[in-house]
Amino acid sequence: MPSSVDVNVVHHAPIDDLLHSSSKFAFLSNSDIHWSKKNLWQIRSLSSIIRNIDVYFLQIMFIGKTGYGKSTTLNKICGKELFITDDINSCTKSIFSALYKMYRVNKYPFTSEDYYLSLCDLPGIGESQDTNNIYMKLYSKMIKKSACVVYILRADQRDFSLDKIVINSLLTKHKKLSEKLIIGINFADKIEPITRSSPFTPNSKQAVNLENKVLLTASSLNIQPNRIVSYSATEGYNFDELLGKICMILKQCVK
Repeated sequence: MPSSVDVNVVHHAPIDDLLHSSSKFAFLSNSDIHWSKKNLWQIRSLSSIIRNIDVYFLQIMFIGKTGYGKSTTLNKICGKELFITDDINSCTKSIFSALYKMYRVNKYPFTSEDYYLSLCDLPGIGESQDTNNIYMKLYSKMIKKSACVVYILRADQRDFSLDKIVINSLLTKHKKLSEKLIIGINFADKIEPITRSSPFTPNSKQAVNLENKVLLTASSLNIQPNRIVSYSATEGYNFDELLGKICMILKQCVK
């Protein structure tokens, strides 16, 4: 169990609430989380709704540099403006989470604990070395307790040297991270040469550039290309593919 972590709950609802916007998670309606200490959080005070109980979380954490669209991606998944977004300034200084209560199917073990899908927005790196050091420690704590880790990049950014340092450091420290890591390349609609279409569909040159971005990312980070997806949270482009990759990992954590 990691040391104490403060989490701000921005939403608390049944899993059905999530399925209205993201039907890819429908399999969770008839699933139980594997009973494991890695999924167990001892909650001292989470909200006025759930307090002083043991809770099992199937947790997805979103990390990456400030301004890369973590909060926007989470809002798209939730179908609601739950996480604060800002195109210029960093909004996330703490951990924010949307909780979706799952139904217990097998009722095993025979305990009274609740099961939740937790979507976590963590602070973005890249503001200063001091905050980077603080947030990296926070990332490490949360990785141990997360079923899936989504690291967000930007399609229109060429310099991701800091991202490489962060990801390689986390992969070195957490040997099993590669099994639950997804790289999301957001803002696919911003990659050159920009086209104006609604809904967004990449032109032939953009499609080539997006494919090359995925291959470059895979090579630079030593990650399999099938763990990487280019998408646009604002335009909805390729969003089902991102969710599909996330759910592929979650399905290994339920029964």
